[in-house]
Amino acid sequence: MHEFFRGWKRKTGCAALGLACACMVLWIRSGFVHDSLDSPIGQQSAAGILSADQQIGFYVVTNGDSFRQPPRPQWTSFKFERFESLFPAGSGFSWEWRYGAFGKKRDQSGNVSLWVCPYCSVVIPLIGLDGWMLLSKPRPTKQTAG
Repeated sequence: MHEFFRGWKRKTGCAALGLACACMVLWIRSGFVHDSLDSPIGQQSAAGILSADQQIGFYVVTNGDSFRQPPRPQWTSFKFERFESLFPAGSGFSWEWRYGAFGKKRDQSGNVSLWVCPYCSVVIPLIGLDGWMLLSKPRPTKQTAG
């Protein structure tokens, strides 16, 4: 068994497999629950990660006046209907660009930006990378003469 973990590819493959499994759990959970991790950055800025409707999003707030900024890093979870229910029509958010499930939303003041991508675009490439790293045969080691 020790021979299996010799070399960087197998060790990195196991770490990436753990990351893929964690993303898969979040992917399934995001179908039922909205999770977000919010963190302040400076006096009037914040950044965060949100997971909802089988999508993962990253957002940045550049002016704290338009957004209730957390005093410290904060985790919130609640049940919701759809991703679009987080930003209903008339909330001031509109798509700046969108391609399928990928996209960027921005509020009308330009202070809040949200980037969104589906979990499958993260999990499936990770699984492919894991398969290559874990299942490919390692190169034979070079033996030194002597």
